[in-house]
Amino acid sequence: MVEGDKWEMYIPSELGYGDSGSPPKIGGGDALIFKMEILEIQGGKVPAVKCDPTTEDMADCNDKEMAYVEKVKSKFAGADAMTEEKDRIGKISKDLKSGQGDELAAWAKRRMLILEKLIVAARDEL
Repeated sequence: MVEGDKWEMYIPSELGYGDSGSPPKIGGGDALIFKMEILEIQGGKVPAVKCDPTTEDMADCNDKEMAYVEKVKSKFAGADAMTEEKDRIGKISKDLKSGQGDELAAWAKRRMLILEKLIVAARDEL
């Protein structure tokens, strides 16, 4: 979620108040609906990942993301190889301690999201 996002969350009865409800406002078996808007994020911020490497022009990708997509496409053939790379990046990023390499961790997350989109696209082609 990023600043300005608006989400609507549905909580089914079994995860909320169940069959007993919470009278008088919440009846038994009622689902709960929450509407949320992120007004401000305090602390470190990371821009939303809008890069879609499966589009022809990749208009929402920055230069660094575009270069990474080209590298992945030339280096990793198929969904399995890209999945291995995604897992490798995930393991490395877990080893980063809080406050150390925050920028590196953010870039690792962006790469994993890009890889996930490429993996889905590769599997859809089969």
